Amino acid sequence: MAVASLHINNRYNFTSKGSSGGYSSILIDNVNHVLLKLDNGSIDSLKKECDIYDHLWLNKTTNLFIPQKLWNGQIELLNHYGIVLEICGTSLDTIFDTKNGKWSYQTIHYIASKILILLRELHQLNIIHGDVKPDNFAVHPQSFEIYIFDFGLSRTFLDCSSRQHIQYHESQEEIIGTLRYASLFNHGKCCYSRRDDLESFIYMMLYFHFRNLPWLNEEDPVKIGNMKELYTKVMLDEMGPIWSRLYAEVRDLRFEETIDYTKWISVFQSESIRSQKNYEPRQQWIYDLTLPLVEEVHEKMISPTSKKTQQKK
Repeated sequence: MAVASLHINNRYNFTSKGSSGGYSSILIDNVNHVLLKLDNGSIDSLKKECDIYDHLWLNKTTNLFIPQKLWNGQIELLNHYGIVLEICGTSLDTIFDTKNGKWSYQTIHYIASKILILLRELHQLNIIHGDVKPDNFAVHPQSFEIYIFDFGLSRTFLDCSSRQHIQYHESQEEIIGTLRYASLFNHGKCCYSRRDDLESFIYMMLYFHFRNLPWLNEEDPVKIGNMKELYTKVMLDEMGPIWSRLYAEVRDLRFEETIDYTKWISVFQSESIRSQKNYEPRQQWIYDLTLPLVEEVHEKMISPTSKKTQQKK
């Protein structure tokens, strides 16, 4: 989509293009620090994401950091449906790259505690994210709070009327989200639930720790699933017993179950603080999560894909 200058709501002026994914394209207003997410022919998906933002903001807690939805509607000029969202910072993926893929032990555990808080808050509001990966989290440049976004694949896991958990099935047509971080249950075409968000979180943290994954450049879903089964446990043992225990607990969850978030958040917070006391500078995570560039990179803030993440939806 060529971009000249697109005005929305007599306030926003989108003059540059961000990344595009299977369901949406991104246009950016760098002056107002907002972006416009446009449908790529799937209006229902974008409207569903809009509804999820409305639900989350209506029930939002102080621990849930998500972008504000500033406008949504049909854009007649483009014949597209769009959502205007605030840009809250720079993605973890971008920051990690600018640091040459090197984060301290303290930072990794700090991030782990923050992301588990976000997942806890989402899950308590009956939402599973569906695409947990570094591209979908961002660090606010002033507060250093971590934000979660891109709810294009999100869904509820409780029936609206009965408040009962959705029924388990193994007839999911495709892998949900990004292959690199997809859970083994997801590879097996099992219906998505909270445990899948948590397993994707673990693969993401593996990537931050090792700066690589054995299946990083593989594209075949079957091979990726086999490699996850072969290598994950060994890599987590190297990361430390905390990670091995969490992975075992997540893999042992039944479809409708989840972890004790409070316990695990406390574990990762304590581990991050312990590293500050014993062998790392105090608040090393501030340095690690600060961009070394004068201008922040906005393109990947709320972008559905990046060149590094193979995606199948």
